[in-house]
Amino acid sequence: MDWLSFTIASMIFLSISNLFVKLVVTSNSFSKLNPNDFLLPGVLIAAGAAVALYLFWQKTQAPLSYYPIAIAVFASLGVIAMILALQRGKVALVTAVLSLSTVLVAVLSFAFLGDRFSGREIAAMVLALMSLVVLIA
Repeated sequence: MDWLSFTIASMIFLSISNLFVKLVVTSNSFSKLNPNDFLLPGVLIAAGAAVALYLFWQKTQAPLSYYPIAIAVFASLGVIAMILALQRGKVALVTAVLSLSTVLVAVLSFAFLGDRFSGREIAAMVLALMSLVVLIA
């Protein structure tokens, strides 16, 4: 299978996952949860991740070992923000705005990684941005 097949599969699975997240975060039971109940498990997970990253660093001895920490931090913040957005907004609109991450990744990869894009690719990103502006305005 090529990258596009895996990408489409990922999009399908994540779309279904987003529907389930919306069902969870908008239920009455979810609003009654006490965040303090998740403090100990969160600390244990963070400690386990720290040990795993330390072992990774020991084997690589490279700055590369800092990237998984950044991935974990930004992914966690992204999930928290998505949960809050799904509690307050329509799942179709929230996930449509989330899809703008592709445009942001393109801009960041241009700025920091030196990626270059064809006119057609730039036009597609502009159209994606414009379609979302029309959708949420």
